[in-house]
Amino acid sequence: MTDTRTGPPVPAVVAGVLGVLSAVLTEFQALFGVAISAWAGGSWGAVPVWQYVLLGWAPVQLWAAVRLLRRRGWLPVVLTNAPGALLTFAGVVADGVGAGGLYLLPQLSWPAVPVVVLGLLPGVRQWATGVAAGPVGVRRTPPAMVTALVLAGVSAAAPAYLAGGLVLRPWALVQPSGLLFYGPPLIAAALVITASVRLLRRGGVGLMIVALTLTAVVVVVATPGGDWSWRGLLCCSCLLAGLAALAPQVRQWTGSR
Repeated sequence: MTDTRTGPPVPAVVAGVLGVLSAVLTEFQALFGVAISAWAGGSWGAVPVWQYVLLGWAPVQLWAAVRLLRRRGWLPVVLTNAPGALLTFAGVVADGVGAGGLYLLPQLSWPAVPVVVLGLLPGVRQWATGVAAGPVGVRRTPPAMVTALVLAGVSAAAPAYLAGGLVLRPWALVQPSGLLFYGPPLIAAALVITASVRLLRRGGVGLMIVALTLTAVVVVVATPGGDWSWRGLLCCSCLLAGLAALAPQVRQWTGSR
């Protein structure tokens, strides 16, 4: 009997989801770097050119990840994440300090490494180019609404991963108080990533809705103080993603009734 629930291969799905996460984290680091450089230098002219390049590079990464998930090709996602993977290695070797300040924090750019590795796998390349068609009559390309739901979910999960500046103080996790404070955001982000992979594999939307709800709560509760505008925007993103999870396209893809 044909398995009508066959979805994209796991490595391709993981590469696509981490590609989205890589783009979001790259954009965050670019915005943060531009703001800090402008503040320290007293003008926008003090911002290094490479930080502006990085600012425009993140949307290209996002486009490449979507192309992979939509089976439009594997090469763009590998090429757009390869510099991030190399700069991640440079950041690890230089302990977060690169030549001339050109580096990426490993805590922010690490998704680029598995994206490149997974994107080069033969199975992923075959699937992304349409060679691995799968069983006759079974759709293996996620619908546009499913892809949009994953984009919204991962974009909302990234701030949970960034909550409280954990990426700047990763050593805090080894302390009991730090684990208690930073644990929930990390769990929320991991749940959304897991739910995204499961959704793209036609595994249902229940876990995604739970993960988005937890993310919205964590973003508000686990990040006391600061500006409420971005947290409100992220909660709205979680709500919209939750509503999108109920769309007919999504329910048809997952086999929900």
